Amino acid sequence: MAVRPRTLVIGLVLVILIGLVVLLFPILSNPDQLKTLIIQQVEASLGRKIDVGEASFEFFPRPRLTLSRVVIHDIDPSQVFLKARQFDLVLRSTPLLNMEVVVKRMRIDQPQITLRRDRAGRWNFLTAGPGSAPGAMLGNPLALVLRLQETALTDGIVTVVDDFHPDGLRTLELTGLGAALTAPPQGFPIDITISGKIPTGTAESSLSLAGTVTRAAANPAIPEGAHELSLQFQGALDVRQVDLRQMLG
Repeated sequence: MAVRPRTLVIGLVLVILIGLVVLLFPILSNPDQLKTLIIQQVEASLGRKIDVGEASFEFFPRPRLTLSRVVIHDIDPSQVFLKARQFDLVLRSTPLLNMEVVVKRMRIDQPQITLRRDRAGRWNFLTAGPGSAPGAMLGNPLALVLRLQETALTDGIVTVVDDFHPDGLRTLELTGLGAALTAPPQGFPIDITISGKIPTGTAESSLSLAGTVTRAAANPAIPEGAHELSLQFQGALDVRQVDLRQMLG
């Protein structure tokens, strides 16, 4: 008896779907297992402690993991680098078959980020934690974000704490933060837009930035094999109604 091509195709699709469900059943039935996997991978890369509240996972129409009440600690675990109401992560499906989490797109809702520069001039978002995995491609939070195809931040707050100046500690806060980064599969160049408000007094001050990030030429002063991220930015920065003496003083 001849089998119709349509029937054969439908049967093949059903077999593939059943196989996927069987392979992914541990994840589909227990999102906390996927949450644990991604926490372990990121902690090993960054050398930072990560705390997460609830997790939910859906496989169709695309693999998506939602994490709530996320806290990423700083290099000093008593301090917080980032906390957010929610992370929405779109995952690549093929690596999941090997129980590996690869994030394609990331959206962070209501992040509160603290950028610190210590007295030695080192920024926390450019510095790998002491427990980061040897030879890891990431090493610091910025490198992690730059590996993703799309990243978006909404309704955020950024606090800059600068202890590098000889005249004492300086702080700056950016509220109402919105940011978007888009990268091609090869990683660079990266299109970036950032906007927010700077509370410097009675007037409403604003900041917006738009442009492209590319890799900078290698620095000969950096030893070969060191994981140093050298970037350059080309674009436009617009700052309005800002009293620089009040903001920097």
